[in-house]
Amino acid sequence: MNIFAMSGSSSGISAVIEAPEVTRMHMRRNGAHPATFRQVLSDPANDGYRLRLVEDGDFVQGDCVCEDALSWETTVALSSRAKALTVALGVDEGAFLACRIEGVEETYHLYLPVNGIDVINFGTTRFNMVIPADPPIYHRVEQVSLKSGIAPDTLPPMFMNQMPGYQQLLTDIFVTDECKSAWEGAGFTGAVFRPLD
Repeated sequence: MNIFAMSGSSSGISAVIEAPEVTRMHMRRNGAHPATFRQVLSDPANDGYRLRLVEDGDFVQGDCVCEDALSWETTVALSSRAKALTVALGVDEGAFLACRIEGVEETYHLYLPVNGIDVINFGTTRFNMVIPADPPIYHRVEQVSLKSGIAPDTLPPMFMNQMPGYQQLLTDIFVTDECKSAWEGAGFTGAVFRPLD
């Protein structure tokens, strides 16, 4: 079984947050962690934020029909039908947070799992870059290696990995062959699946 890194917006359109400076500062200060995003986006005090579409550095004006996967920060926003597919495959429905995107009629769902799983061998996995910090910043998995005893066919169809010894999760979203095949078989759009073998 192969593992892929999933990202959104194969067309180049992505979602960005437009929010008061205090909200953006809170997100930067607490790191790119799904729990931080959930806290900020769910807090009634932060009701001044909105998600907007960007293409080639400019805000998309007017109404828009979007692909099934859009990039947002370090995760993806999925259409309702794409979310339903991943949930049917076994992804926890609680891993998603509904969101509205300006100019888009459909509700999208941010993939923000509260917890990651611990299956990656950090000693043998190859990253594009590792920035020594506390916690270390692992940037973009290039080749993944699972921990000893972890069978690929036992992995959930879509997941984020916990960083050893820290609360943070890797920013890569991992999917299995099953998830990729179901996505492509349904004819969904927008997702980019990067092989990690």
